[in-house]
Amino acid sequence: MTTFSKMKIAPKLGLGFGSVLTLMAILGVFSLMQLSKINGSTVDIATNWLPSIKTLGEIRFIMSTERRYELYHYMRTKGKDQAGDEANMSKQKGLLAEAMKKYEPMINSPEERKLYNEFRGLWDKRLELEQKALQFSRENKTEGRDIALSTEREAFNAAADKLQEDVELNNKGAADSTKTAVEAFSTSRFWVVGILIGGVSFAFVIAFTLARSISSSAIKMLAVIQEIADKNLTVKDLEITSGDEVGQAGIALNLMKNNLHEMVRSIRGTAEQVAASSEELSATSQQITANSEETTAQAHVVSEAGGQVNTNLQTLSSGAEEMNSTISEIAKNATAAARVAGEAVKAAEAAKAANQTVARLGE
Repeated sequence: MTTFSKMKIAPKLGLGFGSVLTLMAILGVFSLMQLSKINGSTVDIATNWLPSIKTLGEIRFIMSTERRYELYHYMRTKGKDQAGDEANMSKQKGLLAEAMKKYEPMINSPEERKLYNEFRGLWDKRLELEQKALQFSRENKTEGRDIALSTEREAFNAAADKLQEDVELNNKGAADSTKTAVEAFSTSRFWVVGILIGGVSFAFVIAFTLARSISSSAIKMLAVIQEIADKNLTVKDLEITSGDEVGQAGIALNLMKNNLHEMVRSIRGTAEQVAASSEELSATSQQITANSEETTAQAHVVSEAGGQVNTNLQTLSSGAEEMNSTISEIAKNATAAARVAGEAVKAAEAAKAANQTVARLGE
């Protein structure tokens, strides 16, 4: 008998449903953890990588715009148009400073910080070359355009390339976060399905085992009860395979059946003894009847003898009266005889004394 079969029904149900609830709780906690991972990756993409990429794109666009106005400056003659270009360049530099200030808090790794610092160094170098080239351009000298199209362009391209590396780094971070989210989703789906299947299977096993245990015991008990109802107390005892309330009920049913069987056997023995005693009592009753008849006959004889005895008693009473008178007379005579005897004794004693005296005298 297993430990489970020895348990009561309430602990069985508690163990079964408790196990299922535990599995469901584990599933819920695991799902929340995985959802937290997915959410973290999503938040990381939404609040870090994508804003960084967006801001870096804005920086790159502002750089290109500022560069375009610079090139306009070299194509114009000295005057109002160049001043307008320089104003637009100054505006774009202000926007660039704001964009850089916005981007700097988004940097979240040493590698990204290194790329940004390298970009700033290249950009500052390009700005120095730009100021030098603009000075020549204001004087309508071709050296400014030459600088802008040679060393400054190289510095601009180097800064743009470093900025592109930063963009690619953020793209890679966004891709990694996306991959992490996808992997977390795949893992979550696998484990959730596995835990669900395990929980459902375990619950089915517990429910099937418990239902089978109770139903099979109940069917066996019902069969024994029907046999008892059919007045068959010799049916075989139930085989108890569980220690729960149903098993205890089966033990009580076996005990009740066996007690009833013993009680019926005892009653049957008593009935047989009563039957034997009844036969003896019947024979005794017949003997008593015969004796009663003989007693009745003898009673008639005694009755007749009683009449004779009564007559004899009356005769005896008369004789007794006469005997009483005779006895009284005898008593009187006896008294007189006693007196005479006393006197005789005295006379004898006197005679004896006289004899003794005569004897002495004779001597």
